[in-house]
Amino acid sequence: MKIPIKGLSFTILLSISSAIYSMEYQATKKNNQLKLMEMASAYILSRAIHTAAEIKVADYMVTGSQNVVFLAQKTGMNENALYRLLRLLASYDIFSHDESSNFSLTSLAQELVSTDPFSLW
Repeated sequence: MKIPIKGLSFTILLSISSAIYSMEYQATKKNNQLKLMEMASAYILSRAIHTAAEIKVADYMVTGSQNVVFLAQKTGMNENALYRLLRLLASYDIFSHDESSNFSLTSLAQELVSTDPFSLW
């Protein structure tokens, strides 16, 4: 026998509750997976920042936006590799990027300028 609870049967409420629990579990599991992936990939970002600082690429953007070809020549880096590095860093707002493959400093990238007296490097 079904017992009505405010117009809904107990069976329906149980089904809804079960579905909500399942959705919450899946959302939590997905969230945990994303968190773990972010933690595991943090090493990639830290190495990218270190590499950019090491080759002093930010120093060549102090006067304004620069094309990746120019930056590759100045840093002695492979153009494609430097482009991928800077695009990765731009995706974290460390550098700014436009559709013409020009990169410029952001407030975060300013910390990488070696001639800045308050630079981290």
